[in-house]
Amino acid sequence: MQASSATSELRIEVPEKIRLALEAYAADRKFSTEFVVEMALSQFLDADGVTFEDCDPVLNPGKLREQVEILQYQLAKKK
Repeated sequence: MQASSATSELRIEVPEKIRLALEAYAADRKFSTEFVVEMALSQFLDADGVTFEDCDPVLNPGKLREQVEILQYQLAKKK
């Protein structure tokens, strides 16, 4: 993936509960809100991608899938 060389800013409005959730997630992890939005967008655009080149992944999608499978297995054992 090539590094972005955007010359303009994308300004969008999101519902307040989404903005608050993004800001809380960023604050909890000491990330910028922009970084959190970039991670979310990169995963949306490429589910197998980790993140954009200039960002450090927090938890890659493969690890997330693995954790989901483990949790599903543990839940099924309890039933």
